[in-house]
Amino acid sequence: MPFGQMDRDVFWKVCPALIFLLGAFLRLFLFPEVPPGLNQDEAASGYEAYSLLTTGRDQWGNPYPVHFPGWGAGQSVLYSYLTMPAVKLFGLQVAATRSTGLILGLLTLPLVYWLASAVFDRQTGLLSMLLVAVMPWHVMMSRWGLDANLLPVFLLLGCCTFHLATSGAARKVYVWIALVPFALALYAYGLALLIVPFLVAALLVTHRATIGQNLTTWAGSLAIFMILSAPLLLYVLKDYFLKQPLWVESLLPFTIPQLPAQRLTQVSSGLFDNVLSNIVFVLKGYNDGLIWNTYSPFLPLFLIPLPVLAIGLYFLLRGGRAALGNIFLVWLLSCVPLLFAVEINVNRGNALFLPIIVLSAFGLKELISRLSSARWQRLAAGALSLWIIVGSMSFAARYFTSYADTAAPNFRAGLGVALKQATAMADHDEPILVTDKIPLDYMNVLYLQAISPTVFHQDVEYSFDRRGLYDVHKVDRFYFNKSILARDIKARGHYTYVIGSQEQVPCQAKPSHQSAYWTIGRCPAEQLRTSP
Repeated sequence: MPFGQMDRDVFWKVCPALIFLLGAFLRLFLFPEVPPGLNQDEAASGYEAYSLLTTGRDQWGNPYPVHFPGWGAGQSVLYSYLTMPAVKLFGLQVAATRSTGLILGLLTLPLVYWLASAVFDRQTGLLSMLLVAVMPWHVMMSRWGLDANLLPVFLLLGCCTFHLATSGAARKVYVWIALVPFALALYAYGLALLIVPFLVAALLVTHRATIGQNLTTWAGSLAIFMILSAPLLLYVLKDYFLKQPLWVESLLPFTIPQLPAQRLTQVSSGLFDNVLSNIVFVLKGYNDGLIWNTYSPFLPLFLIPLPVLAIGLYFLLRGGRAALGNIFLVWLLSCVPLLFAVEINVNRGNALFLPIIVLSAFGLKELISRLSSARWQRLAAGALSLWIIVGSMSFAARYFTSYADTAAPNFRAGLGVALKQATAMADHDEPILVTDKIPLDYMNVLYLQAISPTVFHQDVEYSFDRRGLYDVHKVDRFYFNKSILARDIKARGHYTYVIGSQEQVPCQAKPSHQSAYWTIGRCPAEQLRTSP
């Protein structure tokens, strides 16, 4: 083998491995301490996994539901089901809850390399993998446990299995599983219902010539997709259309809960407002200003401005009608309904980002390859690599230092310690008042105190707020409503409190513990202040 050829072979073996190690470092370093604490959404996913493990039901008592009622408007179930093994092994620990997002985030890197290489070429695959490995959006989403963050990787996995089933001398086994990840994606995030049907239909149409050669097996694959999708479609039928129980429910091995509120109506402001808001979102560089999605001054896709995507689309569409069957273009176009249906942010629009990254990488590769000489091509590739390295190093330097302090309040950093201090201070049957100033206050307590789902289901007191969401007032001896506490507390008793460090102390007694974010103390019953 000539030395030059051997050198190239080593390059194509070593480079993907080095990029994967870089991506793994950015996702594993200081995991799970950064981000610090726990967001209420990942607490909800983790607690649902714990509830299913210990009782076979979700926190509201539904046996193996296809969609969680959650806080009233529903929560997707796939993250919790996939997290059950980690919770079984390690309990309700932050690392266990976040492990699902971490593992699937790491899995994205080799998958995007393989698929981009197969659809385009190895240069595009390598550049796509590098961009995903260092992209602030993907680094940040891999490090915490939001259910919606599973959608991109399951769409990617579906595109991989579909490509396997339609390329070359594909084995029939690939055809049988080709659409399975797309069906699972429906359980990853509710907005997948606006993407997956269009994506599957478009892929089947654009690859109809190949599919027609093995029509019987593909009909079986589509049947498997429909069977796996059916439970969620029954949920949609019940909750969004009929709004009453289905006659088949008693025959099913799973539950279809009736939700008190509809999530879609809460994230949509009407067609015109949705489109206008989403245009602004794209022009701002996909920046939603949410600390768990972006960290100023770095945009979620800071290495890919919009013109770079336009270059990729230009070079792709020069290929004529055949380019319309490109799997990444089909994926991107299948996300267009999102732009009309809801006001997207990084979480709601995350299905867009992987095809944007790959198509942009293709455009950059094509742009470099058209330079006049090999020398200029090497210089351009070096400049691009330097741009990526400097950008990613700048982001990492800020993310692993100042980001933790900035994000801490949004991830309730220190709340677990504060609750332990409060329970240690209180008598065994003494009520504990917990601040109602944080979203889903009760969810954090359920998770951090590992309260039995049976206790929660039997003891919870709640009402519904004006949006139709659960407003939980009390769980076990933890209270989130001062009026309910005043009703229950003994006249000569005491209560312990955990409130934010900026909140007013609810009695005259001085706090016992204070930290940067929390204040803990104990008060006589007669000094309970029920007014704000």
